[in-house]
Amino acid sequence: MKSIPEDLTENGLFRLCVVMGAVGLLAVYGSSMYITLEPVQIREIQESWTGRTVLIQGEIQNLSTSSGNSFFDISQGDNTIMAVDFDSSGDYSEGEANITGHIDIYEGELEVIVDRVEQSS
Repeated sequence: MKSIPEDLTENGLFRLCVVMGAVGLLAVYGSSMYITLEPVQIREIQESWTGRTVLIQGEIQNLSTSSGNSFFDISQGDNTIMAVDFDSSGDYSEGEANITGHIDIYEGELEVIVDRVEQSS
């Protein structure tokens, strides 16, 4: 049986693991900056998408705010999904927009928890 080199002690192994973990996290973070979302159609969204991050290009309608939160519908033709922005700065209005968020279910209905809204010019 081979013996463990002297310089590979328990403390050395711990340091190696910490360094390799940090390198891995930096690699994942760095590569995530180059991932882009493809727009999805509202009619394609299903309950199995819960937790999935999506980009929806649609029209903001029925916008209302309450206690710093914004509530609105996202429409694509005849298809609509509810959306809520819990950290709303209120700097967007009804009209065409790109909405990024994750799918959730509230009271049995699909909705988008908004991360970002980019209003069309």
